[in-house]
Amino acid sequence: MDASHEWQPSGLVTWTTDFGLENGFVGTMRGVLLARAPQATWVDLTHGIPAQALDVAAIELRSALPYFAPGSLHVVVVDPGVGTERRVLCGVHGGQCVLGPDNGILPAVLGPGAGYFVLPEAPWTLSSPSRTFHGRDVFAPLAAALLTGELRPAEEEPCADPVRLDASSPVPEGSGRHSLRVQLVDRFGNLVTNWQVAENGVPAPGSHVRSGAMEIPLLATYGEVARGACVALVNSWGYLEIAVRDGNASRKLGLERGDPVQLQEPQ
Repeated sequence: MDASHEWQPSGLVTWTTDFGLENGFVGTMRGVLLARAPQATWVDLTHGIPAQALDVAAIELRSALPYFAPGSLHVVVVDPGVGTERRVLCGVHGGQCVLGPDNGILPAVLGPGAGYFVLPEAPWTLSSPSRTFHGRDVFAPLAAALLTGELRPAEEEPCADPVRLDASSPVPEGSGRHSLRVQLVDRFGNLVTNWQVAENGVPAPGSHVRSGAMEIPLLATYGEVARGACVALVNSWGYLEIAVRDGNASRKLGLERGDPVQLQEPQ
């Protein structure tokens, strides 16, 4: 087996869901997992993914993954296909393991070179699993089995054809202009676009982002503009972001997830 597909559980498990914290979903999943793997360390990465937003879940988890030690298990339950015949997968790469439904998130998180394995639901799942809460009935028990070593990815059926998300990449329009879209709006109202430095490079000095008639300068920090002014910059995840200093760019510009903006590089 490819050495990069080997994984030894450390006992740490992170959770990424669109469940929110207004109800008992997350606490119930924690109860199921800790009843079966009481020594586990549970980390809530986020439960604030917009409902069914697979691409946002992938961005959040992919951006966090490098900061966790090898042996970590990452469970992502953003699952519009819950209760259907979709497969349950784990993906392994670089000492990390990601568990989730086969809906495109895992390849978007792990990137090229990962190994994927189809996990059997029996005998690990709760008896008579519901059709609407697989986080509790399927993913929490499987996570516990992975953490305790009862279930080993490399011993399960390899998966050569995981579902993949449709890529949303910047579109070159000529003369240094690129069409982008807003991928997510964070809690500060910052607009994170689909321009990723790792794939597209750092925009040239002197670039600006256009939203409607507004030209927004590309700078290095929020503090380089006056309070209430718009600024574009590369954020800590390596994405091009539009912000308002001490304000909310989404409200100021009237932009939401999926809306278009343009990047103009100097010629």
